[in-house]
Amino acid sequence: MSELKIRNMEKKDIEIIYKHIHHGYVSKYFKDEETQRVYHNEKYEMLLSVKNNIFHIFEDNSGNFIAFVSYKIDRTTSEIAIFLNKEFREKKLSKLILEKSINKFKNENKNITYLEAYILEENIASKKLFSSFSFKNIGKSKKEEIDYLIYRKKLFDE
Repeated sequence: MSELKIRNMEKKDIEIIYKHIHHGYVSKYFKDEETQRVYHNEKYEMLLSVKNNIFHIFEDNSGNFIAFVSYKIDRTTSEIAIFLNKEFREKKLSKLILEKSINKFKNENKNITYLEAYILEENIASKKLFSSFSFKNIGKSKKEEIDYLIYRKKLFDE
């Protein structure tokens, strides 16, 4: 694998994210796929327009989409999530992607104290990944009727 490139998400990436990340979910759970695609596009256009949302896109040297990492800032805490293109899973890239993304985020957001990841209990890979970056399980939370484990990491010491 060649070098990973990281950049901030642009409007042109919305359709790419749908194709490589969300299409499988939508086609599995929704009958009207086109309506869901339009909904996805509108949702991400809105998310991109909010300055408290940050998205990092990862590509290889050929411009192939590998992953994106999202941040949703709320005062001094930011929710973090990582989404890998299924073609690049099980290639030991998640750790490198998360490391590069967190470093970029820290350098650009000195006022954020904590990162929090909301992880499904059965998602062993995510629990291991975030634990390897010193995220600690601090409890549970229900979001949109789904139970999540909350993993938290302190970014900066006072």
